[in-house]
Amino acid sequence: MRRTVLFIVTTMFIMTLLTTASFGQLQVTWPNTSVSLWVSHSETITWNTGSIPGYVKILLNREYDNGGRWEQIVSSTLNDGEFDWTIRGGGGTHCRIAIRSLWTGEQDISDADFTISVPTIEVTSPTAGENLWVSHTDTIAWVAANLEGNVQINLYHTLPDSLFPLDTIWVETLFDSTENDGFELWNITGYPSDSCWIEIKSDHLCWISDTTGYFQINAPEIVVIYPNGGEEIMAYNDTTYIRWSAPNLNDDVYIKLNRNNGFGTWETIFLQTPNTGSVNWVPTGNPSDQCLISIQACNFWWINDTSDAVFSILNPIEVTSPNGSEVWNVGEIHNITWNHSTLVGVTDTVKILLTRNFSSPAPFWETLTDFYIDSVGICSYSWEITGQGSTDCRIKVMAWSNAGIQDISNDEFTITAPSVTVTYPSISEITWTIGEIETILWDYANSFGNVSVKINYNYPSGPWLSLYENIPNDGSVDWIVEGPASTTCRIKVNYTALPQYSDISDNNFAIVEPEDGGTIAGEENPLAVEELLPTDLTLSSSPNPFNASTTIHYGLPDAGNVHISVYDITGRLTAELVDEYFPAGMHSVAFEGNNLSTGIYFCALEFEGKVLINKLVMIK
Repeated sequence: MRRTVLFIVTTMFIMTLLTTASFGQLQVTWPNTSVSLWVSHSETITWNTGSIPGYVKILLNREYDNGGRWEQIVSSTLNDGEFDWTIRGGGGTHCRIAIRSLWTGEQDISDADFTISVPTIEVTSPTAGENLWVSHTDTIAWVAANLEGNVQINLYHTLPDSLFPLDTIWVETLFDSTENDGFELWNITGYPSDSCWIEIKSDHLCWISDTTGYFQINAPEIVVIYPNGGEEIMAYNDTTYIRWSAPNLNDDVYIKLNRNNGFGTWETIFLQTPNTGSVNWVPTGNPSDQCLISIQACNFWWINDTSDAVFSILNPIEVTSPNGSEVWNVGEIHNITWNHSTLVGVTDTVKILLTRNFSSPAPFWETLTDFYIDSVGICSYSWEITGQGSTDCRIKVMAWSNAGIQDISNDEFTITAPSVTVTYPSISEITWTIGEIETILWDYANSFGNVSVKINYNYPSGPWLSLYENIPNDGSVDWIVEGPASTTCRIKVNYTALPQYSDISDNNFAIVEPEDGGTIAGEENPLAVEELLPTDLTLSSSPNPFNASTTIHYGLPDAGNVHISVYDITGRLTAELVDEYFPAGMHSVAFEGNNLSTGIYFCALEFEGKVLINKLVMIK
């Protein structure tokens, strides 16, 4: 309680001192004469403070002589003798400033009227009736008298009825706050309109503005000239030019191709090319008679044109045979035919390939010939069919100098391979006697000429010995059984001209001596088998050189572990053919080289610490 009383007494004492103190007078010193000021400008109001403490209020009257209203410039500012004032509002010719102390209530008013004038903006470009073009750059110009600060530039225009409702007016801010320097470069974008006008206004005094009269913004046109419908253009021809007209377009163009009359994928030909009216084009890809060209402004997607009608892209190579549904047999000779057009910069040399599994996700293509010189026009290649049969075959003819120039058969054709199946002897219970006549039987399909019949007395290690060579393929042959006696005999029948097409009887059968004498080899007379065993480790192959496959023959003087591998000329492992235990005798294994390229390879036989090397030559 005592503290509160002390505070009140102290406060009253200070107030009494201030009230009875002697201060000078407030006095406006500027503006205090008939000066001219401008809205938007910054000025400094000054006054004598009269050493009055505290704060002052500053007021403005724009019509002092006519009893005008006092406006508040600032409600409270330190009585330090000056205040920075950015002039706002309207103009006036009888303006006065008043400074009023918030402490004593004393005030002073300017001694004379001064003038506040309003700046003006006048747009000088574009002018009414002017024609502008989308994609061009034009100058927006204006004169702004005594206007300080930035300006805002807006475009007003009506939009096409096809895109927006009738009488729709669109306001687009071109420059939100740009320097008030009297001009701005304008890159014209957007939609065309025949009713446009520009508005320029003060950035902070929006009522200080000006607009132009109506002018037009026009859209440039692109017109495709070539190809525009009905043309036949040869693929990979470097003399082809795409041509178009776009005289008022100030933009690069984007050129696309569609091969399906506008449906599906549009392929980019030129992502951005100068609008010169023509560009050299080398057509690539699949041929089609449903092609269209589209040309579009890069920065204005709605400025575009497309060929009036479809045109054709022709393939300079066209396979004509086999082209689907043909049935050709292994061993036969047929002509692969194709048409070859004259091309600039393309040699008349082709590569011919075959696939037997076209429908697979990754068809394997065999090279039939790697460098075949043809001529312009109808061409052919004589092909002797080899390899496996298939119903999923197609031919590819490819320009040697440009793999993109190629054609493939339109549909699958069939390669039929001959087959043979030994039907007798085929079970292990069969026993033939030396000197008796037995009939060897086999079935066949897609026959290709005569056959040869062989026997192996010590299957699978023994050699194949010829019984009949190049006999008619009628499914049977009589044989006077010959020795030696053995329980591991098998028969093989193969086509003489195509020995890879063969069959071996399914099971071992026995050949025995007549009942009046002799024994079965390997039982009472082991020397009969020993006569068939090699005395040294041997390694050979046939055929060699080979095209797609060869047979590796190896002889073992003793039983043991055998490892056979194939390496290329760099020493890289290509294939492992054998890695197991074998009895003594002659053995063989097939080596398929379909996926290998032409070159030299080495077959290595490892047996009981010994190594034999056989050179293989692969020729495609």
